[in-house]
Amino acid sequence: MASWSEPAGLEPAPKRRFGDKVQYIVTLDTGRFGDWIVVEVKRGATEKQILQGLTRTQRKKVKSVKLVARFEEAA
Repeated sequence: MASWSEPAGLEPAPKRRFGDKVQYIVTLDTGRFGDWIVVEVKRGATEKQILQGLTRTQRKKVKSVKLVARFEEAA
């Protein structure tokens, strides 16, 4: 029988290990507020390589490419 202090069957997911990958937030200029995509690439990737992971329509509308803040210290 489970105790009242913790719910039955709920366990935290293991922490994710990124290894040599980083995430970039690509903001799109589509005319709507908040259109963005998270792109995960290897640490040394260039902006050209980041954009290759997008569709042609997305590449045409790219407004900015920014490294996710948690990876800035490690990069």
